Amino acid sequence: AVCGFEAFINGKHVIGEVKEKEQAHREYKEAISQGHGAYLMDEETPDVFTVSVGNLPPGACVLIKITYVAELLVENESICFSLPGSVAPWSRKSALQEELQTDVKTVELEEEDKGTFAAQIAIEMPFDIRKIHSPTHQKFINLKRTAAKAVVELAPGTDLGTGFQLQISLAEIHVPRMWVENHDSKDSQACMLTFY
Repeated sequence: AVCGFEAFINGKHVIGEVKEKEQAHREYKEAISQGHGAYLMDEETPDVFTVSVGNLPPGACVLIKITYVAELLVENESICFSLPGSVAPWSRKSALQEELQTDVKTVELEEEDKGTFAAQIAIEMPFDIRKIHSPTHQKFINLKRTAAKAVVELAPGTDLGTGFQLQISLAEIHVPRMWVENHDSKDSQACMLTFY
């Protein structure tokens, strides 16, 4: 689930707000028609998102930051994190054909103009981490770790290619686990219990 959407453009920081889809589209269109910059993130299907960026000044540098939480799969005795480099062509095509505004020309990036990618992944495990490995980007990662925590960074400018994968091996991979999160402002908790 996405829990954060931010845009950084020429030193300005914009933090996204969750709104009803119709309202978000209406506000995006209004901002574009008034000549303002605008940013919109839509959930097309679960775990498939489209980000629209409108009215960029010439030569602008834009960084889009998306924060999300997901349950990870266990494959071959490792916990696996995967980030695809693109979505299925039919999803991409339908997203690009959606008309969000008509005031300015929509620019579609070609496959070779995707830009570059950077990532920072914070890992906190209930047991000792035995190994962290990226079969797709091993030579591009920077790793800082303690016994049960780690931060993995992909160097800025890395080509995402067909996707990024990270494998984490633990000392006790098959032990049931429970995570408890406290609500920031209420006296309530949420928990997740997993069995492998």
